[in-house]
Amino acid sequence: MSQHNTPQWVLDDLLTNFGQVHLPAYVIDDYCDIIATNEATVKLLEIDQTPALNLYTAMQQPFGLNMMQFVFSPAAIYHFQERMGNQWYDYAYQNMMLFRAYSFSYRTTDYCRALLQQLRKYNQFRVFWEMTGYQEVWASPLPYETFLLKTVTGGTLSFSSTTITAVSAVGNLYLCMYVPVDPHTASVFQQILAGCRSEMQRVDLCWPEKVVEQQE
Repeated sequence: MSQHNTPQWVLDDLLTNFGQVHLPAYVIDDYCDIIATNEATVKLLEIDQTPALNLYTAMQQPFGLNMMQFVFSPAAIYHFQERMGNQWYDYAYQNMMLFRAYSFSYRTTDYCRALLQQLRKYNQFRVFWEMTGYQEVWASPLPYETFLLKTVTGGTLSFSSTTITAVSAVGNLYLCMYVPVDPHTASVFQQILAGCRSEMQRVDLCWPEKVVEQQE
């Protein structure tokens, strides 16, 4: 295996080159587990205001750092429906499509099976999983989507997302960045970033190892 293709080198290179990107950003893997994030993402989405969505709390829960937990858990649904209204359904659909696309090649692994067992405990995850099951999401790119988020401190923000893919010998990493689409949102993003540490913080210290956690 080439030194420049080892998982750790790929992650280190990604965090070094994009670790101070001036946008809210985070890194996920093929299972949509959150590997790293910057503080601006937490502040933008205001997940630090909901104890059940706190990243440090999430680390203590089975598969707690999986992105689907921040979409389909009861606390996440309440949090984001309050800020997105009916557009939460588009947000949930988009994230489910990503999860299906990224995890497609790993469905038969013990880890993915255990992850799905955990996520299926959430009613809305089951609904969206079944709703998107007939679509070959791996065959075509996802449509461009802009989201409106009603924040407590910044008002209504309009942004989209863009992704950079880094390939390693054991799977991909995805750097996801939120991009403002209007001047007001751009201004609020600048304010958020000015008050945050710029570097990416790694939250999943075990990657690329995947431990199958005990299910209750």
